[in-house]
Parts: sequence; C-alpha cells; structure tokens
Amino acid sequence: MKTILQSLSTSSASKQQALHHASRRAFLTILLGIIICAQAQAVNRTWDNGGGDGLWSNPLNWSGNVVPTAADVVLFDATSANSCTVDVNPTIQQLNLTAAYLGTVYLGTQTLKVTQKFSVASAGQLDAGTSLVQLDGTISVNALATVYRLELMGNGEVTFFQDLNVSDDLTITQVATMGNFRKINVSGDVWANDTNGWGTTFNQSAVTVNLVGAADQHIGGTSGLVNFLNIDKSAGNVLLDANLQVDNILSGTAQANMVNAGGLLRLTNTSVGYLGSVEDVELFGNGAITFSQDLNVSDDLTITQVATMGNFKKINVKGDVLANDANGWGTNFNQSAVTVRHWLRLPVWQQERIP
Repeated sequence: MKTILQSLSTSSASKQQALHHASRRAFLTILLGIIICAQAQAVNRTWDNGGGDGLWSNPLNWSGNVVPTAADVVLFDATSANSCTVDVNPTIQQLNLTAAYLGTVYLGTQTLKVTQKFSVASAGQLDAGTSLVQLDGTISVNALATVYRLELMGNGEVTFFQDLNVSDDLTITQVATMGNFRKINVSGDVWANDTNGWGTTFNQSAVTVNLVGAADQHIGGTSGLVNFLNIDKSAGNVLLDANLQVDNILSGTAQANMVNAGGLLRLTNTSVGYLGSVEDVELFGNGAITFSQDLNVSDDLTITQVATMGNFKKINVKGDVLANDANGWGTNFNQSAVTVRHWLRLPVWQQERIP
C-alpha cells in the first residue's frame, strides 16, 4: 500500500512539474511575441540633422537618435532645412518629403527600397543621382520629383496620385495592379519580367507606361508583357529586344517606329491607336482587336489566331502575310472589319491590293 501511495504521489508531482514548465513556456512565448510586435511597430523617424554632417547613416541626425529601419516611417519636414546625403542602401516603410521641408535629399548611387508610401511634395526636394528606387509591395506613390531608375516588385497594388517621371530604366519585376489613370514616363529602357502584367483589377483606370526618351529606347525582359503602352517620343525608335506583348492598349504618335531587334510585337485583346510603324507583328490569342488608327507594318504580319478585328481600319503590310488562322476574323464585326492592305487569299470583301 505504501508503495502505491508513493507512486501516486510521485506521478502527481511529475504532472504538476510538467504543467509548471508548460505554463512557463507559454508565458515566455507570449512575452517574446509582445517584444517582437513592439520592435516591428512602425516608428516615425524625423530628419533633424542633429549630428551636423548631413548623412543618412548618422543616428544623431534622426529623432530618437536612431537610423530608420525597414519598419519605420521617414519624415522630412520643417524640423530641419538641411539637406541629406543618402550614404547607405535604406529599406523603409514610407518616405515623406513634405512641402515644409526646404532641403534636398541626395540619393547618389544608392538603392532606396520603400514598402508603403513614396511621397515627394516638390521636384527639387529629391536629387535622384544615378540611384535605384524600388517600390516593393502595396504602395501609394505621390512624387513630383524625377527618379533615375525604378523597379516595381513585391506583387502588390501600386496606386499613383501623380504621373511619375523616370529618367533612365523601368524594371517591372512583379506587380499585381497599377491604378489611378496615371503614367510612368520613361526616358530609358523598359524591362518587363512579370509574366502576369498588371491591370487585372484596374483595367478601367490602369497606369500606362509612356515612352518619352529622345534617343532609341529598348523594351525587353523575360516576359515581354506590357499591358498598357503609349509611345510619345519626339525622336528615336523603340527597339524590341524580345517579343513584346500588349494586351490592353497600344497608342502613340508617328515620330517613333518599333523595330525588331530580336523580337516582334504581339497583339491580343488590344485596342490599337499607334501612328508609327511596326516592323513585325503577330496577332494571336483569339481575342478581339480594335483599331482606332490604321496600323503600318513595315515587314511581316502573322495572323496566328484572332476572333475579331473591327472599326473600319486597315493593316498596311509591306512584307509578307502569314495567315495561320483557319477561321479568319470578322465574325462579329463584318460590317466594320479591318482590312489587310496586301494581296493574299482572303474573301473579296477583306482584300485590297496596294497600288
């Protein structure tokens, strides 16, 4: 009997000890979670140039004497009119250059990553140098200043409250939507690497990539998908380093031509209002293509698959026409169908011989 009682006592003590350890572990886990959350909470870091050297990396130049981290909101306001030289590669939640700030932030050759908000009240407040600005995730953009290079990444929703000017290259790595009827005005090259493009949710208010450089501009990348493209160049051509797919809107002036530098223009479900010429074009995807202007093709046209082409316009082709769609087009738009202006075996109402 004594042995049984001792056994029961030992078992009860073991259970109590186990419960004590479990409770202690739970308490420590909760405490650690609270500490992590407190550390991760965004803190406003205001530029005060307290260190006097104008360097971003100096903790004495910030409120709280702490250099901004990836969890922080950076604020430039009337606290200090001194300029700031970015001498590191910061990652922050927000960059806010308010109208009250009278200095200039110099980005130099650095990379600045912003994950929530990019706001610059006036053009002179930001000197982009030869830097890279990365917009990572769901973010609002309201910047009157020009950036040098821009990368869109993080597969978020990017909302623009102003047109954004990019003096060098734009790289579209991954973005879910870009909305609010604005433009990204690009003077350099465009590298389209996102296989899904943008505009799925914001088709009616999507952002347009607008080519404005005076020299030749390249479009390339691993996906070649640019959903909304406008060409507003005063000089120079658009060189397609790889196949370029435009599946919403293609528009632009006649001053620039699109040249095959390793790729052709592919259209599907596209509204086309481009006045320049395109060297090589493929129609594919069995979509509806609407033309608001005649399209001039300086070399070959390939018709892989198209459902309808409408709006009483012409595709003027100087090269060959490769007709691979067994069903042709015009089923729904017979009365307003597009004409291929080149001799080939099509129904009489779709033929017109070039004089």
